Amino acid sequence: MKSPLPPPISQTTGEPSWRWRRIVILTTVAFCMMMIAWMVDRADTQLNILIASGLLWLAGVLILGYAGLATVQDVSAIITTRTGRPYADPVAPPTPVDHPPADQTIVVQKGGVVEKIDQAADPYAELKGIVE
Repeated sequence: MKSPLPPPISQTTGEPSWRWRRIVILTTVAFCMMMIAWMVDRADTQLNILIASGLLWLAGVLILGYAGLATVQDVSAIITTRTGRPYADPVAPPTPVDHPPADQTIVVQKGGVVEKIDQAADPYAELKGIVE
């Protein structure tokens, strides 16, 4: 019989799959909870108290370990890749800006007089012409 779950492969982001870890942890926690539910109506012997305590500890350690291991894995990936988003696509380098043409002459018309301003010599000449 073929498994209904897809094979455990890396995500498209590069993050490893947690499928098998999740299956093992959730199965074990479910077993612990079923055993504790079964022990509710049993005698309060020292052995039963010890078993129930051990099952609760096992479930707690697995739940905290599951969350803690995810955090450790992410932090180690951040340290290894030296980026805050280790599983994201790499950022493309910025595209270079084309330099303006060598001729930076601006034609300004003031009251019927046409004036040519060399912007390379005075980069704020265009603003001065508008304000005046």
